[in-house]
Amino acid sequence: MNEVTLDDIFGGYREMKRQAVRDPDVDNDIPMLLYLGEGSMDDEQMQILCVVIPSGDKGDLCNALAACMARQFIPYWAAVCTDGYVAKATDFPDMVAGGLALMFDVGDDRVQECLTITATDNLGDMYADSVTYWYDDDGDLWFRDDQEAPVKGHSEGPLIDVLKDVCSLWGKTPAEVISTILERTPEVN
Repeated sequence: MNEVTLDDIFGGYREMKRQAVRDPDVDNDIPMLLYLGEGSMDDEQMQILCVVIPSGDKGDLCNALAACMARQFIPYWAAVCTDGYVAKATDFPDMVAGGLALMFDVGDDRVQECLTITATDNLGDMYADSVTYWYDDDGDLWFRDDQEAPVKGHSEGPLIDVLKDVCSLWGKTPAEVISTILERTPEVN
């Protein structure tokens, strides 16, 4: 994976967050962004598609991936940028009723807001990075660059699993893609 390209994408996402906070007419939240690459990141002719997923929902992410595969190309690599929450305690319970957002809203100091990028490619290589942030009394945004990233190098979860599945289809013929999808989801008619 070309970490320079992914660092640039994540830098742009951080700047998008900073601009959203500075704009009085915009909510501080920013949408999930999905980046899809047609070929290797080292190919200067590679087509990159960026899709905005306003809901940040896994279902909408899957729909965007399916639409790209049907209308554009099967991605060689994919990256997703999210604005969300992270638990900073290592002994944090796995399942929290209402999720991390609810815990953050009620002031649980074990939860921080963070930006995250997670990427994978057809070869199964992964890239992940994140940064937590906070607002000062004036409402300015500050990134905690001095802290170790809550996610660095490797990521797990439903979003990365979806990206891995889709990128694994790169290079297959349309018939092989359909066959693989039907094997994975035998209940689909």
